[in-house]
Amino acid sequence: MNYELTNKGILMRKFLHYPDPDKLYDMPFSKIAFVLFLLLSISLNGQNNSQWGNLKKGPYQVGYKTLLTHDLSRNYLDEHKPIQIYVWYPTKDSTSPGMVFGDYFEDAVKDFGNDSVYSKLVLNDIIEEFKSGALNPSFNSQISDAEFEIISNTKIPCIREAKPAEGKFPLVLHTHVSGVLHQSIMLEYLASHGFVVMSISMYNTAPVYYGRGEDGSYALLSSSDDLGFVLAQARQFDFVDPAKAAVVGMLAANGLAFQFKESLVDAIACLDCSSDWSEEYQRELPFFDPRKIRIPILEIINSDIPDQNTTFLDSLPFSDRYVLRLKDFLHSDFYPFPKIAHPDASKDHRKYEFVSELTRQFLSKVLNLGEGSSIEFVELAKQIPGADLISSIKKLSARDLVYTENEFLSYLRFGQLYKIQGEYLSKSYLSSLNQSNLFSVVVFLCRDKKPHAKDALAIYNSVYPADPRRKFLQDLLQE
Repeated sequence: MNYELTNKGILMRKFLHYPDPDKLYDMPFSKIAFVLFLLLSISLNGQNNSQWGNLKKGPYQVGYKTLLTHDLSRNYLDEHKPIQIYVWYPTKDSTSPGMVFGDYFEDAVKDFGNDSVYSKLVLNDIIEEFKSGALNPSFNSQISDAEFEIISNTKIPCIREAKPAEGKFPLVLHTHVSGVLHQSIMLEYLASHGFVVMSISMYNTAPVYYGRGEDGSYALLSSSDDLGFVLAQARQFDFVDPAKAAVVGMLAANGLAFQFKESLVDAIACLDCSSDWSEEYQRELPFFDPRKIRIPILEIINSDIPDQNTTFLDSLPFSDRYVLRLKDFLHSDFYPFPKIAHPDASKDHRKYEFVSELTRQFLSKVLNLGEGSSIEFVELAKQIPGADLISSIKKLSARDLVYTENEFLSYLRFGQLYKIQGEYLSKSYLSSLNQSNLFSVVVFLCRDKKPHAKDALAIYNSVYPADPRRKFLQDLLQE
């Protein structure tokens, strides 16, 4: 397969046509032998991928598909918001992959579906951005047309529309400027080790530029809604286990916002997202509540960011948090582009391989896939090839849980008083609840003469002894 650019920067595809079997008798024997050799080579190569370098394929082949859908609950441009989901998943399919890196470009230009304005923008610009380095911070100079053609024709270890392997696999949610181009090697690698990866491109409430939605809490909220939409779409696949879900990538702050809102994620791996996790925007979210974050979090930090005594993770005390700093490790080292652009030298780029393997081991550990289950993750990380790149690694252990307001009121409403004894009945804790919400729960308990209504009324009276509505509640209980 060959790829070339016209002077307008539009991607054109030329397919390699195999000869018609019925006409093989018309071909010289040497040509028939060449075709057979080519087909045999493809079969023998299987899923060998020069871009992976030293990364070892897991027990599965890599299936790949895209899903172009729309979130009907949100408008975007002149229609419902288009969301193209890129899916990598485990398969036992032995079919030759038959895909090349250029196939990812063909898929990427479809992010906006058939929109007449933005589809054309993507079609015209995405390749030039890739070549110039706008999408690739690790490229120091422009990629030539000849180099780009080589990259486009490099085989990747994916089988399009392959039959999924039997069983259910944990879900990894990922988003970046381009959902398909920015971390393809890591996402392929995770799929080979038994994860289903679903990735989307980043375009938020206003399309300031393809892949570069605006900053702010509204954008963070939009991205968290995107992740929720993808998780809902994942439930249609029989091979996905949505009860085991994680968010990984440089935009893991979006996953954190999603967890504040929905609490549906089981782990987050932040691959050099930022030093503050968009802290200012997180705190502006209407559902921000550190008590909701109770999942393992991995933060890998590049060496350009100075050491900090405290970080945003310190404000999430109910999670096990792993903070890992690296030596001589730039933000660009978290990208796979040198391996993609120069597959012949892929094995030389150990740093990206270390991040990929570290992410896989973290997910395997915290999602209970059985690997290294008896070893604490901090010690496990030190055993991974490339661990000499670690400058420091520490674990911030979770504190004893403090219930959210929703949890406390639910336990009170349904009589699970054994869960809300002790510190939960302290005036400082109870006074942090919304008085109107607490009053509403007690009203219905008293009205319905629930067995624990008297206890609930006592709790309310202890916090608001001067509330004139206390008599109303007492009379309601005694009617």
